[in-house]
Amino acid sequence: MFGDILVGGGPRRRWMKFGDEDSVNQSLVDLQEPTRLVPAYLRCAAWGLSLAARKQKMLVIGLGGGGFVRFLRKRFPRVEIDIIEIDPTAVSLAKAHFKIRETKHTRIHVTDAVLYLLAQDDLYDFILLDAYEGARLGPRLADFEFFSLAQGHLESGGICVANICEPSAQREKRTTAAFSRAFHHNSLDVTMPRDRNRIVVGATSPLPSRAILTHSAQVADLLGYYPFRLTPFVRNIRSHRPENAVRHNKTGSNSESEKKMQPR
Repeated sequence: MFGDILVGGGPRRRWMKFGDEDSVNQSLVDLQEPTRLVPAYLRCAAWGLSLAARKQKMLVIGLGGGGFVRFLRKRFPRVEIDIIEIDPTAVSLAKAHFKIRETKHTRIHVTDAVLYLLAQDDLYDFILLDAYEGARLGPRLADFEFFSLAQGHLESGGICVANICEPSAQREKRTTAAFSRAFHHNSLDVTMPRDRNRIVVGATSPLPSRAILTHSAQVADLLGYYPFRLTPFVRNIRSHRPENAVRHNKTGSNSESEKKMQPR
């Protein structure tokens, strides 16, 4: 649908690319550890997931090689996952070369993300927006209207993470601003120093302060919540509106919102 889709790699890793071999990897999978999140931006997305109040029902828009789906299936075996992928060829390749399987708890919908969200009223605890047309976000999936539509499909306490990698700084700034407005500025964005990705995180309620996010990530790392560290992503937060910070009460104990941010 969006041109050629290539699959290749060596004995250790397999990649999927849109366009030609010189284009960026749309997916990168470790064949020896297929549930390991190789791209840093997906590990950052998993950090965003850790902020969700519940982790029972999730929506992934953009399948690629399905690396994040495999990670979810291992880390949260009972989770319900809906996957939206508009290109049937990408789905066929993901099944043939990346061992993506549909089950009663993992459903792939070959359809347009906007039409899917408009046609049903399911609510999700977590939504990942990671759908690209080649090297850029599809225009219909990078505007205020779409981000607002996604926000309307979140449960209370839900989290939405979007992977933004636009071809120009101006477009990236405009897309990030649209996302923030759609989430009533209950959002933050994280830079990925080693690649061009920018991750934006939106919530249905005000996000905690940077100090609380740091503490929560440190606790998660000590407990081994994920097989990778989360604190580096908090350090890479680029913007975080201070009015969204959770305050401490007069006794010095943390608020109820802070308690909800502890990893579970």
